Amino acid sequence: MNSENDKKLPPGTIGFLDQGEDTYMKDVSFEGFDNAIVAQGERLKVDDVEAKTTPGLSMQVERDEKSFGYFNIAYGILLAIAIGVISVLYLDSEHKVLLIIGSALVLFWLCYWNGWFRNKIVGIFSKIQDLVEKYHG
Repeated sequence: MNSENDKKLPPGTIGFLDQGEDTYMKDVSFEGFDNAIVAQGERLKVDDVEAKTTPGLSMQVERDEKSFGYFNIAYGILLAIAIGVISVLYLDSEHKVLLIIGSALVLFWLCYWNGWFRNKIVGIFSKIQDLVEKYHG
């Protein structure tokens, strides 16, 4: 499989031809596959930077009181579970207090400032409200 193009490849890029912006695979070996992943990762990093700096569409969500009620309920439930789990651990009381404070802060951040988690909370409560009870009788 030796051809003109194989001789032009630099060491460490076995099995790959770089044709400008496109990278083509030839006779993929394990080492070549690793190089392809690294090359693709570098390309993705550059694309991400360009996407972040390019002005485009933006979206803003305004939550109503009902959504904030969901956040409060979720925070209370998750904190109660965390405190229950921490209280049964065989640790000194000082360590338990530190764990409870830490988990309360992390849960507070998740429930009130993390957009992804807040969307999950609203999605879960929306699915619960949309459940239809079926009676077979």
